[in-house]
Amino acid sequence: MSDYGIDLFDPASFRDGPPHDVFDRLRAEAPVYWNPHADDPDGGFWALTRYADVLTVSRDAARFTNAQGFAAPRHMPDNPAFFENIMYRDPPDHTQHRKPLNRSFTPKAMTSLEATVRSITLTIIEEITALDSFDWVEKVAAELPARVVASVIGVPEADHGKLVGWASSIFGRDGSPEAEERFNSAVLAIMGYANSLYDAKRSCPADDVASLLLEADVAGCPLSDTTLLMWFLTLAQAGFETTHTLIAQSMLLLSERPDVRDRLTTDAGAIGRAVEELLRFITPVNMMARTATEDVELGGQTIRAGQYVTMWYAAANRDPEIFGKPHEFDLDRPSNGHQAFGASGSPHFCLGAHLARLEMRVLLEELAARAFPFEVAGPAERVPGVFMNALARLPMTTGVTQ
Repeated sequence: MSDYGIDLFDPASFRDGPPHDVFDRLRAEAPVYWNPHADDPDGGFWALTRYADVLTVSRDAARFTNAQGFAAPRHMPDNPAFFENIMYRDPPDHTQHRKPLNRSFTPKAMTSLEATVRSITLTIIEEITALDSFDWVEKVAAELPARVVASVIGVPEADHGKLVGWASSIFGRDGSPEAEERFNSAVLAIMGYANSLYDAKRSCPADDVASLLLEADVAGCPLSDTTLLMWFLTLAQAGFETTHTLIAQSMLLLSERPDVRDRLTTDAGAIGRAVEELLRFITPVNMMARTATEDVELGGQTIRAGQYVTMWYAAANRDPEIFGKPHEFDLDRPSNGHQAFGASGSPHFCLGAHLARLEMRVLLEELAARAFPFEVAGPAERVPGVFMNALARLPMTTGVTQ
């Protein structure tokens, strides 16, 4: 246990959500903080809570590498194939492997995709409207991003439900043997399905990401079969987790803020600002990590080569040096350079940031057009974990929100 009475790698520390009271103290008293953790090879890790420090480390791929892990707790895959994952790559290798997909996730690409996202959203709303009660996490937060990313990849609509189930099994692992078994089974199922899909796209390519990956090359060489599989797994997982959490937590917040719901219902222009403030306030991904490649001085501390450095986006997005009244949800916040998708200018800035924004905007537009016709019917249940600020369940009923 640290001097601040908390271990930031202990899921119990996040039982009630990100520990913003502790982040406030760390930011003020020890912004570059050594957090003891017995299971870490170095006996602990560095925790960054200031916006500026998170920005600095995010952008410095030369001195802070992704290749030795990026999540909590520090973990290196047992299977060497997983090192083909884009998340374990550093520039220039990372840049070269990401480049073929960049054009698929630009604002222009999102314009072309909006009709698909809206169609999927309307189908989901129609499905839940027919129910007296339902779990928002299961029926909306899981369904929408998984169906959308399946469509983007090129998964036939008849198979979208498979991706929803697999992504849900991968998401929200709590360390239990049952959860690990579900995770491993889902990964194997996704890999098998991806192989079949790539075979189909080789015979009949289409305007989708799977076909694009088959055509892509890095330094004149096509992507290996392992890299193709890792891309499919990464897109299925990363395209699900952040948006899943954003959608779930947003509905919980809106259920507690009728003034915000009313504003969105009457002021369509506020919806875009709402998406950005929800991203800042919720911060779906609590943290990411890097490993120092050399000794670095930061915030009056010496970070030694090989030490794990955690960047707490949840804390950076509540930094009072950047955001006035940071613990308030402010629909009229004048500037919102949040780091919910990582730091702008970072090589690892979220590839799907524009897609997540699109999904959330369209969902809010359709809910606002219906005056938010669903009510929370019981307490939310959280996912026990450090990495994501996620909900496991949010019971709701169909009816007019009061």
